[in-house]
Amino acid sequence: MTGYRQVLALPGMASLLGVSLLARTAITADVMALTMYIVLGLHMTYAAAGGVAAALTAGVALGGPLLGRMIDRRGLRTVLLATVVLQVVFWLSVPILPYGILLGAPSRRAC
Repeated sequence: MTGYRQVLALPGMASLLGVSLLARTAITADVMALTMYIVLGLHMTYAAAGGVAAALTAGVALGGPLLGRMIDRRGLRTVLLATVVLQVVFWLSVPILPYGILLGAPSRRAC
């Protein structure tokens, strides 16, 4: 426990870990929402939903470093505004997207 106590005592570390936890919770919620929509809304299999979850995971993994570079170049507020706008557009368009496009949309959305 002393190791954790030492790390959390560093300035800003507790807030960084808190924000990281919230960010991961949001990604998990995205996967769950898309899974439930594909299974219950589109009446497809969990395997099909897993394909979209895999695309989302790949998109987040590939998009993370790109977002970091954009933050360095453009600033946090600009990138945050752009990602919020893209998230709103994505989630508003989910009900009208066919599965094939939905399969590719999460990986493009994260970049």
